[in-house]
Amino acid sequence: MTCGGRCVGSLSLVGLLIAIAVSADTQCRQETSVGGMALQGFFIKKFSVTAIHECDISCERKTRCQSYNDVIGEKFCELNNRTKKANPVNFLADSTRFYQVGIFGRASLGSIPELPAVSCQEIIASESKAVISKQYWLDLGGSEKAVLVYCDMGMEGFSEISPNIWNLYKAGKTIGGVYTIKPEKRSALDVLCDQTIADGGWTGILKETGQLG
Repeated sequence: MTCGGRCVGSLSLVGLLIAIAVSADTQCRQETSVGGMALQGFFIKKFSVTAIHECDISCERKTRCQSYNDVIGEKFCELNNRTKKANPVNFLADSTRFYQVGIFGRASLGSIPELPAVSCQEIIASESKAVISKQYWLDLGGSEKAVLVYCDMGMEGFSEISPNIWNLYKAGKTIGGVYTIKPEKRSALDVLCDQTIADGGWTGILKETGQLG
């Protein structure tokens, strides 16, 4: 049984689709994995493995995992809480390691309190310029306390604005004065903050009469 030129045409189309799929898969792997390189300084867990797929599984299950280094020949993995995109200066040549971005279910940097970014700029670097202006979890000034901060991704310098004074206080800004905040669904505004009375976090509101109330 033969089908003439139609079969030849169909087989050619199938071959073309397979070639496209292989090319896309190769490009994806090149973007997410790199041999002879490793991300240094962001380890959150090190453990022994019997096969490399155990690194993938562990990274998927670890909420904070963004990428991992597979130590070639020694059979152990190093899970990282950052990617090379977020911190390219820490992405260094290492012939004993193989770098891989977390493929399955990776949480976006700043999207959860367990994975705060250090700045809005770091979120841009990690998640690309497709990110939108909204509240993200940040660790301001290395305080090790995640707070919700509004990132205006449209402004030069990527403005970081807290939604309230209490978040600023928790982030280590304990000196009273005028601060800019952006409550949810409202425009940013300057407010007078008292960070000394009753553990701080108090906001002064200016009445229409011009008196502080």
